[in-house]
Amino acid sequence: MHHGLFRECYWPSGRLSGPLLFRRGLVALAIAGGSGVVLGAVRPAGFSLFLLAPLLASLVPLVAVAVAVRTAHCRNRLAAGALGVVAGLVLYLCSYQTEFARVAGLRNAYRVDRLPAYMQQRMRMNGAVAALLANGPQPGMNPAGVVTVNWVMFGAELAAICLILAGTGVRCAGLPYNESAQRWLRRETALFSRRTGEALADALDTGTLTAWVEAEPRRVMVSRRCAVVTLHYDALSLLDEAAPVYLTVHLRGLSGLVSLPGDNSRTLLYRVRLSAEEARTLKPMFGSLVGICGPTPTPPEKEQRGGGAGRPTPSAGGPTARVEQVPDAEVRQLVSRAYVWRLAFVALGLWFLVLLCVCGLVAVVVLAVRGIILGQMLSVVVAWLLAVATLLGLFGTSKLVPVALGWLDRWLYRAARRGFHARPDRLVDVDDPEAVFVDVFPRPALGQPIPRVPQDLGFLRIDNERGLLLFEGGQQRYQIPAAAVFGCDVEQVAWRTLSIGASEQPDFLALLRANAPDGVFEVCFRVRYDAQHLFGDTRAARARQLQALILSGLVLTPETQQPADGRGHGGG
Repeated sequence: MHHGLFRECYWPSGRLSGPLLFRRGLVALAIAGGSGVVLGAVRPAGFSLFLLAPLLASLVPLVAVAVAVRTAHCRNRLAAGALGVVAGLVLYLCSYQTEFARVAGLRNAYRVDRLPAYMQQRMRMNGAVAALLANGPQPGMNPAGVVTVNWVMFGAELAAICLILAGTGVRCAGLPYNESAQRWLRRETALFSRRTGEALADALDTGTLTAWVEAEPRRVMVSRRCAVVTLHYDALSLLDEAAPVYLTVHLRGLSGLVSLPGDNSRTLLYRVRLSAEEARTLKPMFGSLVGICGPTPTPPEKEQRGGGAGRPTPSAGGPTARVEQVPDAEVRQLVSRAYVWRLAFVALGLWFLVLLCVCGLVAVVVLAVRGIILGQMLSVVVAWLLAVATLLGLFGTSKLVPVALGWLDRWLYRAARRGFHARPDRLVDVDDPEAVFVDVFPRPALGQPIPRVPQDLGFLRIDNERGLLLFEGGQQRYQIPAAAVFGCDVEQVAWRTLSIGASEQPDFLALLRANAPDGVFEVCFRVRYDAQHLFGDTRAARARQLQALILSGLVLTPETQQPADGRGHGGG
């Protein structure tokens, strides 16, 4: 089925500001020339590995080209690509001009007219710059066929640099842009199952987008065989119904991020413009659309929906939740200065590992390519092996992040147990194996992200005998009788982040609703550390198991109901 055939799609307007792009382009070309000088300076020292050295040198000009295109508001992909090609030529030719200056002296550094003759001589020398500097040109150093190979390698490196820089410029110029407000659009990316992505594309074609949202599709965390839904929006045009919003739905195959032949990856919708009504409909699923076209009220059926079978709706009378503030002297016993220092130490350690891998990548290539001991051919092989090993080290560093966070959670769990033992009137016995160490978050507004830092954290326990939910936290204590609870749902949330256009992994919280003296008490729980290994491995599974634990533990009979003013497991 062909989706979005008769819908408006984004296409770059091709507009640009010539003087502004010229000024920004001069800065990018100057940066490319500086990178070429650095490349030409280190190449005689042995940093001349085929393709690797030029590609590393092009990283900084790549950023410069992207910044020039974005800040110049260039939507002309031809002009942006031409800027990338010129930057590639400047980078690569400046490297050889720098070599020529080393041979002929700095007084001839400006002699660009002598560069072609030097290039021909250098190709005949097979790139032996060190021998050229030491002994001068030696006739017959290499067979005639080597000259052709050298020129082919020269062209391959030049083409690779120009293609990368030009591709960066073309991609940046082709990003969605708000022509009326003269601003680039921001981006939000979400991962769903392939079936959910196909259903979204069908819903846009058939006008059943509301039904797709009411089905509450869940985000996934996998990167293969999923649907990547990308929204481009103007975050500053909050109340303008004409603000553009574009939707892209791409189905990934088994290969993940890279589309390979035969992996069943395809794009169902590509930057299809949504109407204001469609953007309002998608607000519950995408937090970035909350401000677009004004606020969307919460549906009454969603507000009044309970999480457990047989749970009543909120009532004016009956038992209510009791919330108490922890004395100020006991609040700071949980998150101590030692924990903050350990958190900073782990963060600095991870950044140090990444920096060490990057420095090691450059160091091993520079040392190995020189070939002083191993020989030229063997050193190239060793350099590639060490480079691959360093890249694998970078990948391994990313895998250490969950391990480090788990170590911090375990340390925080033990620190909380030691701190709560000193409380004489605690509600929960921290040594009880049924006590769960949880984070506490406020109830998220519809579609809006919430802060990553929890509002409180502590120990949650369900007292089945008395029918009470007890929570002992670092700042507050909860006593909630079973009769006051009228719902417990699993809510999918998005974290508030400072980055723009970042793809956030979804998280899941157990949302508890109970009667309170001043209305409705709502609080979200998330398992912070599973000391008894009672919960699953995924975030969704942990939230659903915590929901089941709360609902099953608060099933009461008339004989077991107790008032909500009793104390739990106190210290004595």
